[in-house]
Amino acid sequence: MKKHPHPKVRSHHELSHVMQTMISSEQKANLFIEGKKIKSSLLEFNETCLFLSFPKLYQVKFRNIAATHIKVSFFVEGKIYYSLSKVLGFGKYAGEEAIRLKFPGYLMIDDEYDLADVYTEYRIPLRFTSFDDGQQRKGTMVNFGKRGIDFVAADGGQPVHKSLSLGTDVECHFELRPNQETVCKAKVLYFHEDEGIAGAEFLNYPADEAQEKLVSDWILESRRLQKQNAGHFVLPGSRDAKRIEKLAARAAENEPEDTEKPQEDNRPVLFPGEPKVLILSDSFDRVYQLGRLLKKDFGILKNRGELRDIVNLCKFLKPSMVLIDEQYHVGHGFDMCGRFTKSPRGDLPVMMMGSAKDREAKENRAMREGAAGYLVVDPLNNEQFVNTIRENFELFVGPLTEAKAKAKPKEPPQKKVAVLDFEPVLHEGPKPILICTPNQDLIERCAMTLSAGHGILQTRGIPKKIEALTAEHRPALLLIHEQLDHRDGFETCELLVKAGLQETPMLIVGNQNDLRIKQNKAATCGAVDYLVIDPYDGIMLQQKVTETLALFSTEAPETTDHSPDLTQDYPDTLWREGDSYVLFASENRPLLEKIGAALGDHTGLLFSKGPLGNIEMLAQLHNTTLIVLDETVGSVTGFDIAKRLTSGSLEEIPVVIMGKSNDLVKMKNLAVREGALEYLPYEPFVKDLFLSQIRDVLSMFH
Repeated sequence: MKKHPHPKVRSHHELSHVMQTMISSEQKANLFIEGKKIKSSLLEFNETCLFLSFPKLYQVKFRNIAATHIKVSFFVEGKIYYSLSKVLGFGKYAGEEAIRLKFPGYLMIDDEYDLADVYTEYRIPLRFTSFDDGQQRKGTMVNFGKRGIDFVAADGGQPVHKSLSLGTDVECHFELRPNQETVCKAKVLYFHEDEGIAGAEFLNYPADEAQEKLVSDWILESRRLQKQNAGHFVLPGSRDAKRIEKLAARAAENEPEDTEKPQEDNRPVLFPGEPKVLILSDSFDRVYQLGRLLKKDFGILKNRGELRDIVNLCKFLKPSMVLIDEQYHVGHGFDMCGRFTKSPRGDLPVMMMGSAKDREAKENRAMREGAAGYLVVDPLNNEQFVNTIRENFELFVGPLTEAKAKAKPKEPPQKKVAVLDFEPVLHEGPKPILICTPNQDLIERCAMTLSAGHGILQTRGIPKKIEALTAEHRPALLLIHEQLDHRDGFETCELLVKAGLQETPMLIVGNQNDLRIKQNKAATCGAVDYLVIDPYDGIMLQQKVTETLALFSTEAPETTDHSPDLTQDYPDTLWREGDSYVLFASENRPLLEKIGAALGDHTGLLFSKGPLGNIEMLAQLHNTTLIVLDETVGSVTGFDIAKRLTSGSLEEIPVVIMGKSNDLVKMKNLAVREGALEYLPYEPFVKDLFLSQIRDVLSMFH
């Protein structure tokens, strides 16, 4: 079987899930220091660092590793994640001796063959016979997939890497359903000795299309049961599986009648009504399930934002009670509860909710964080849940009937918009572009890409507000997101055209799902086109905006050609020769001269002022080990170029962004989100500091 590069996990949400699972499962991480492997417990993590147990003896023995990079690995849900992480220091955390590591910008998955589809949690026993010695041994399955399995030796047995050899054929016996034994032949492809795992590729299984369909159905059923069982594996066809299916069927029968489930969106109101209950959860399925149970008595609000968003929502929509999922923001529900109860809206009664596991400890923590109590919603007892909410509402708010009678009528939408909308002018400039979306992060990201050549206006997307801003500021183009607060972008575009704004070009923007259908809808409602910005591609956005403006303007548009043309670049792009090169891209030539003097003869240097094509060509012509981009490269941002470089043919070359922003946390997070490793400030320029930062990055890869 052909090997694949190890996959990368860059999403901060996924990285946090790995760390939170390590903590909740009490699984130990591996630290690889000076040729030794040290087991260490992950104590806590935040957006910038990890805290792992590290005895005082090790701190003394390995004191020289401070400010260096070490390899750290985590075994989570049948997968081995690893990364290089910088040692930030030693000390104590929560009374325990600890080492502090930098939170990794990404994790690699040690998986070259992509065998696994389902993590079976060591719950399927198997027997395997080696064709080398003919001896049958007992083991347990770790992962199962269409192409093969991962397995370990049974408790007390000899580790698989000692009883088998790479390339050995084995005969495997296991049951995917009770009393239905599968016998197949497989070839050992790899070992993960740290976890005692062997991976084997099936040689004669599935044998035909019918068997392949059975395997596919089994995988889908396993995932469905896993979702119904709080994320834990259940063997299809087993007693536990039948029990779970009965509970799910009973819950479905007890659920109130309702129309078709709506699609998830960013609108705060799930079910209108008074008084209101706000549910905070990352799981829309959970919010919808609980909301349906409560909607007879309450209006239901939802949110998955940060504390500022939640406080603002409470300020304007005035819920009477708040429910917070313990897994909110990847396991930080209790932290959010503590912060919310200390906020200006902390007088609202808060209830924590989650699984029945460690219920007493969770109830105690909920009380410490300022909550009124802890509700078990996994497993969910519909009647008990509704009664508990009613009882707590009457205890902390007052009689439900009086609350309904005192409920104020809804304020006119125009008044809400006047209070809630953004300041209209985000950036002064020519040919302003009006961006219509309630997502302020997206507005700021688009503004960063477009503000070099345009003014930027912003609004949440109410049609009347768009009309007023268009009349006052005369924008050259409208960017309307497909999901707005009160209606979708297509309907809003149609209303604007009917109101007489057909002379102002409009682009609908959104995700790439059902792209052909959305492009047709955009043309039908009067927009010029539909543009994909999720996933975000700043260079594509800039090109589309330029093309659209060119269609509606008599002036020749200013365009940025990203094709390579070294004749338009610096005449001395090869600034210093070397065995390997660091490529710096910036139009700030004095800065590049300072950098060249700072780095001395440590490495070869390439200088470029862009565009993207020149950067790619220079990196391919020379043995480039690092690309450093100025945050502004001509009319394009370094973040947009980083996104292209790290998702294209040069993805193996690390990228760093440098700039002069004072908001380092924001810039570092944006750099990592766009695929870069780091954001380095260069103003004021400190020679030794800049040199050490570049060395730190290079040391991660050499």
